[in-house]
Amino acid sequence: MELLPHQVGTLLVFGLNGSFVASAYTYPLGASRQWFALDAAGNMTNRFAWPISSAPIQSSDGMQVIYAATDPQTGRRALFVRDLNGAPRLISVGDLVPTRWVDAFRVLVDDPGDHTAIYALDTRTGTKETVMSTPPAHPTLPTTGNNWINPSGDLRWALIHRLDPDGSYVRSDLYDVTRHEYVSAVVPGTAFLAPRGDIDRDALEPGRALFLGLAWPDRRDTWSAA
Repeated sequence: MELLPHQVGTLLVFGLNGSFVASAYTYPLGASRQWFALDAAGNMTNRFAWPISSAPIQSSDGMQVIYAATDPQTGRRALFVRDLNGAPRLISVGDLVPTRWVDAFRVLVDDPGDHTAIYALDTRTGTKETVMSTPPAHPTLPTTGNNWINPSGDLRWALIHRLDPDGSYVRSDLYDVTRHEYVSAVVPGTAFLAPRGDIDRDALEPGRALFLGLAWPDRRDTWSAA
């Protein structure tokens, strides 16, 4: 790993095999539409306009990018997928908000008008499918604010981050998506699930982290410090 002295914007798209990095800034207003590309040596190779209205999210293989923009046919907000070696494709018109890629063809999306489930959007067909129902309130430790649900990459687990009505953080719970039940494991601090859902990383304090190994399917957990 080498830190390169190239200045880039906060919005990023990487070329395959590190061939380029394209970026744009989010400020001032309208800056996110003006992109520039650098090669591996840091030389600017291109400037182009990309009229997007959300941060682009790149697939894990680097081949595709999903983003929001205005649909020229309807004038409404829409989601597009762009292949790095091809043209953008319209896949959905509406208010769906992409959050991350599940696999090579599906993207987790948030539907602002429907909080009953977590959905994935098939980028080949534009079909929205349910990947998990919104978990019920915790049976013994309910909270009254909003919840932020973070499914694992394999969609077997989910971290439920609990908030008070004022938006302050309360705690995080681990939920077994397959069995539709909460796991009796303490999840302290700020937690992140590994792509396969087998490791839960918790940052308890600066410079220190704990790793929870989840042994599927018996769900034994083991903590180790690093």
